[in-house]
Amino acid sequence: MQQIKRSKDYDKFNILTSNRVVQKNKINGMREALKGDGNLTIDYPILVDKKMNILEGQTRYYACVEENRWVYYKVAERVTINHIAKANSLQKKWNMKDYLHSYLTLYNEGQTQYHAYKIFSDYMDKIPKLGPSTAMMILCGDRRASMYKFQQGEMTIHDLVTLSWSDQFAEDLRMFAEYIPDFYWHRSFVMAFHSMYLNKRYDHQRMTDRMSKQSRKLRKSPSCDLYLENLEEIYNWNVAANRKIRFT
Repeated sequence: MQQIKRSKDYDKFNILTSNRVVQKNKINGMREALKGDGNLTIDYPILVDKKMNILEGQTRYYACVEENRWVYYKVAERVTINHIAKANSLQKKWNMKDYLHSYLTLYNEGQTQYHAYKIFSDYMDKIPKLGPSTAMMILCGDRRASMYKFQQGEMTIHDLVTLSWSDQFAEDLRMFAEYIPDFYWHRSFVMAFHSMYLNKRYDHQRMTDRMSKQSRKLRKSPSCDLYLENLEEIYNWNVAANRKIRFT
């Protein structure tokens, strides 16, 4: 059984850059909880490894430091840095940005098995404000299966679609930024354009030409289906009925 220890030597604890970033408001909330309910780390000690890296309980640690409280902790014998994200996936506390930050940091520290996360991150940088779940739909296709592997740190480059195709899609999507900068990156719009883009009869040069003349018709919509109808209308503008292409 792990022995619970305590310390006020705050400098002996290390913060892992690969762990989730702690928000200031969370620390402040925990400080208030410490004032009202006593030192919660007595019953919920933080978890550290043998090198005193904090694996779980960063918020409690920061709150104890700011309130000058004892930090109660347990040393995990078998848990390593690589287990952090996996453990949190079971608790449903981390979001995709947390996982991406964790595995990307590990890659940057030399753990090359996380190369796919670097590619994923670089792709998101190509489309400012693109959400990670939307990027996953584009890059991985099967979101459910991919999400589990993404959380577990098991995503590889083999799980990604052809990168040259993905890069071209990102470049063509950015064309809309000139006309609808406020929402071209919204999930519903991206997925509508993605659906259109997958159609073998889609011609991006034709869409570029139509947008230069009919962009005012592209309206912000609440759903992917409405965006797709709107895009189809613009794409088929000034085209004979027998040459119109249906995407809906």
